[in-house]
Amino acid sequence: MNDTALTTRRYGRSFYWSSLLLRGTALSSSYALYAFFRRLDDWFDSDGSVASMELARGVVQKIIVRRMEPVDAEACWSLAELQALHAAVVRHDLPAAPFFAMLEGMEMDQREHRYETDAEVDHYCYCVAGSVGELMALVFNARGGVARQAAIALGKAMQRTNILRDIGEDLGRRRVYIAAETLRAHGIETLTERTPRSAFDALMRAEIARARALYAAAEAGFASISAWSFRCCVMLMAALYGAILGRIEHECYDVFSARAVVPGWHKVLWFAWVAFVRLPRSLLSAPAAETAVLRRAQRSDRRVAVIGAGFAGLTAAALLSKRGFSVDVFEQQSSIGGKAQSVHEGGVTLDLGPTLLTMPSVARGLFAELGAEDLMPRLHTLDEQCAYRFADGSSFSAHSDIERMAAAASQFGHDEARAIHSFFAEAESIYRAAGEPFLAAPFSGMLGYGLRVAAGGPRALTLGLGMSTLHALACRHFKSAHLRQFIGRFATYVGGSPFEMSAAYAMIAHLERSQGVHHVEGGMGALARRLATAAARLGVRVHLGAPARAERVGDGFVVSHGTERALYDEVVINADPLTEVAPVTSRLSMSGHVLALNVPRRLALSHHSVFFSADYASEFASIACGLVPSDPTVYVCHPAASDSTMAEPGRSGLFVMINAAPVGGDYREAQGRRAIFSALQRAGVDVSPATIIAERTPADFARFGAPKGALYGALGHGRLGPFFRPKAQGRDGRWFAGGGTHPGGGVPMVMLSGRFAANAITHGGQR
Repeated sequence: MNDTALTTRRYGRSFYWSSLLLRGTALSSSYALYAFFRRLDDWFDSDGSVASMELARGVVQKIIVRRMEPVDAEACWSLAELQALHAAVVRHDLPAAPFFAMLEGMEMDQREHRYETDAEVDHYCYCVAGSVGELMALVFNARGGVARQAAIALGKAMQRTNILRDIGEDLGRRRVYIAAETLRAHGIETLTERTPRSAFDALMRAEIARARALYAAAEAGFASISAWSFRCCVMLMAALYGAILGRIEHECYDVFSARAVVPGWHKVLWFAWVAFVRLPRSLLSAPAAETAVLRRAQRSDRRVAVIGAGFAGLTAAALLSKRGFSVDVFEQQSSIGGKAQSVHEGGVTLDLGPTLLTMPSVARGLFAELGAEDLMPRLHTLDEQCAYRFADGSSFSAHSDIERMAAAASQFGHDEARAIHSFFAEAESIYRAAGEPFLAAPFSGMLGYGLRVAAGGPRALTLGLGMSTLHALACRHFKSAHLRQFIGRFATYVGGSPFEMSAAYAMIAHLERSQGVHHVEGGMGALARRLATAAARLGVRVHLGAPARAERVGDGFVVSHGTERALYDEVVINADPLTEVAPVTSRLSMSGHVLALNVPRRLALSHHSVFFSADYASEFASIACGLVPSDPTVYVCHPAASDSTMAEPGRSGLFVMINAAPVGGDYREAQGRRAIFSALQRAGVDVSPATIIAERTPADFARFGAPKGALYGALGHGRLGPFFRPKAQGRDGRWFAGGGTHPGGGVPMVMLSGRFAANAITHGGQR
């Protein structure tokens, strides 16, 4: 093993693992570049003098610019290392600019210990890592603008991963690589180990989302690497470095006690997943050296039609336009947003679809990637996440502060406070073991998903296999029927019964507690409109009042709307895949019956409230039979409690909802309306003389594209039910995005669904 290989093996563990499939000149050139930059970095860490910098510039000038063959060791490099570098430069015609950028990055390390703006951090990341990615793309013979930008994005993603992993070590050297403006945005003036945990965790979530957005952008260039071994190397490098972010999350963002490390056996599993799952799909989607798909992806005239302007459709459209595609969005309604419609009447504004935002880093990361951070609406983080009222008059409030929740739970029994801690600890374990791998990549089969779960260790596998129902999990932790009912409510987030749905849905409770419940200022409709503005800014054309349908014709699709017909290369359908199936035979999730009420006085209600029925099991049994429950649980959203823009003074707008059966049962809308008002009256909520300003029934949701009005599409029961979703790609090659496909319902999930569809099209079929 030569000098450069030994250096790589000793210091570049993730890179060395990724290089195992390389052969010949690509392998030797990769080792040469790694060894050259590693020696340079170590040298400058020990001797960052001006004289050293000039020596390094001289070496670059001679070997890179003038292509002079080295005859002796110089500065920190052996003769063998310099000869290997010279051979790589000549063989691949490597330019000098990335080498000088690296030197600039080394200088920045010597003189800059703080950065004011993220633009400065981004430039630093290019200098010390993006420049290396640029060179490696040439070594792998991936040339052109798409490949170059993707390689730079991967380098930046890896450097931002390093920054997050090494926060503790860097603070010890009085270095901070997170921009001051970013710290201030999270209420942090000076980053220290004593920074308040809530603020630091929020910062880490946002920065991890930023890094993952760069990894996603880098994937656009994978298809430009023709040789399978080169492509596998890059995929594995991205996977291994991306896994460091998962380890940081696994350690609850503790980057001070020890460095986050991906264990060796985890690397073996990642290697297997990349080599036997992702790479074969990638090669099948782009066979041969320079595929037609890749050539089309690098042309700005490749056309995509997105049918449906919900969050998923707008996300896919904006990302594709950002990546150079020509995109048209067709929406049958007169406004964008899909289910996220809003009503403005009589001095109140109300959402008629989703009413809260979780996992805010997904939305913020999307707007950041689109260059539209200025459009991201303000988020109000709710201290009281939801107020729960029980049939016997008792109450309980959920908070992100687990100690406050535990104290509130103690009213139901001395042991219930401890049970709150044990339940949320298990909910977090479920999320880490099963949820994170589920959200990390599209679900294309149990093999790929199982390998990602297995990377979490044997405990992750046993945890998944041991899951029962959500109600059974609640019973295992709580003696109180009240708290069991509280936990059971999270099954309704996906349209199911806690007595049938998997305990995996406990992860929703964890996500709300750990990442917060947020209100978008102006409502969710405002978020949809801002996203549409970001898409339009990137060149997306949105056609409202334009119902459209797509037909496969040859290698493309003909999209018809009205009397117009146009040819597109790809189509994204922002609708449930089950809408394409006739008849629908899958078991469906629940629907809902919604009333939007304008109350001519300001009510003393929390932002979110749930008024539980006396008999939860009986309620779900009635819904399963297609009936209106005699005593339904009622959810009430009162946005004016947190956002004064949602109602004029002296008024309250209420979004009121009960669960309902999909279209096809014996559901009576008038009976449902009476049940809502009766339930409010029993709960002591006086809304008279309220005006109904909007109503949504299961039949209405069916008209908006939900299969038979089922809000979450197919219902997955059983311990692994949550992880089986309808396939996102139809038989004719069209892509589906939205709550009916992977990863599921909820605004952040459908945004991820839109991202996965955009990635699939960008990569020629590989998501």
